Amino acid sequence: MFNKLKLLQFFVLTTIFSALGAVAMNSEFVNAQNSSEKKQNPDLVRQLNFLIPPSGAVTYVVLPPGEKITGRLGLPAAQLVDPPAELAQEVAVMVPAKLKDPKGKVILSEPPVPPNAIIYEFISSTRYRGNGHTIFVTTARMSPAAAKLKYSFGKPDKLADGTEVGITVACESLASDSLEDDSCVEGSPTPNRVVFMRGNLIVTVASDLPIEQVKALAKNASLK
Repeated sequence: MFNKLKLLQFFVLTTIFSALGAVAMNSEFVNAQNSSEKKQNPDLVRQLNFLIPPSGAVTYVVLPPGEKITGRLGLPAAQLVDPPAELAQEVAVMVPAKLKDPKGKVILSEPPVPPNAIIYEFISSTRYRGNGHTIFVTTARMSPAAAKLKYSFGKPDKLADGTEVGITVACESLASDSLEDDSCVEGSPTPNRVVFMRGNLIVTVASDLPIEQVKALAKNASLK
C-alpha cells in the first residue's frame, strides 16, 4: 500500500513543485502519462491531500502584525480568521515568485493553459507558529482539465458548518489493519490535515495539532 501511496505523493508533489515558479506545468510527458492513465483506467482517483509546499523548497516571509495576505497575481489567499493568539505568535507567508518575461519584466497576466494540461498550482501558503505547534493554511487551484478528473482529499468528513472535507492523519497513529490509501500521511511533521474546495480553489489546513482541533481551525479558514 505504501508503495502506491509514495507513487501518488511523488506525482502530486512533482507537479506542484514544478508550478511554484511558473503559471503552469505542461510537460508533454506528464500529459501523455495522464492520457495513458485515463485510457487504461478511466476511474483512476487521484489522491490530493499533499497540497503543501515541500519544506526546503520554498521560503516563508514573516509578516508584521496586521499585514494583509494576498496570493499570487492578486488571487485570494486562505488564512485563519482570528487565530488563537497562542498559536499565531509568528505568521509567515509564501507566495510564488512573480512571473517575468526573458527581459525581466513582470508579467501581469497569465499565459493560457493548454486545454488538456493537468496542473495543480500554488496560490499562497500561510504558516502560523506558536506554543511549539505549526499550522499551514495553503491555497492551490486545479486547471480545468484537472478539475474534471476524479480525486480524493482523504477520508470524507464534514466540518461543524457542514462543509464537506477530506481528512488525513499520521499513518503511524493508525493500526495497520485500518490503513487506507488516502487516509494517512507518512513521515510528515504536520500530518493532520483538512482539505476542501472553495469555488475553484483548494484549501488545505495542516498541523501537528490533533485532527479535531485542525477541523475547528479549518472552519475559520477564509479566502481574503
